[in-house]
Amino acid sequence: MSLHQAAQSQGEPQPFIDWWFGKATQNMASFFWGDFDFSAMGILKLLIHQFNHMQLWQPGYQAMLQQVEAGNAHPISLRDKSGQNDPIETGCDFADSIILPLLRQHQSCLDQEGIDLDALR
Repeated sequence: MSLHQAAQSQGEPQPFIDWWFGKATQNMASFFWGDFDFSAMGILKLLIHQFNHMQLWQPGYQAMLQQVEAGNAHPISLRDKSGQNDPIETGCDFADSIILPLLRQHQSCLDQEGIDLDALR
């Protein structure tokens, strides 16, 4: 059974299925939240290539940004983050104008698990 057949048998809404398989006639809002590092921005860039309306989930990244600016992050040189490549741009305005410049400036990363989701509600 294919993913498409499985989704249909589970009663998944057809608009989502069409969007997932690139057959949608309208855009569906989609958001990405990963770590505050260059690798996550590279993932975002790839997701935007596939799902052109993908954006960063701003509440999560705003909380991470505050932690990085407060000095509560770890240097890129630690924790196996040193092999990451700067994607230069992702195609998301928020990532390209805010997150990537801060990553370059601070040279610090933050794992998304370090953010309290209850505090974002």
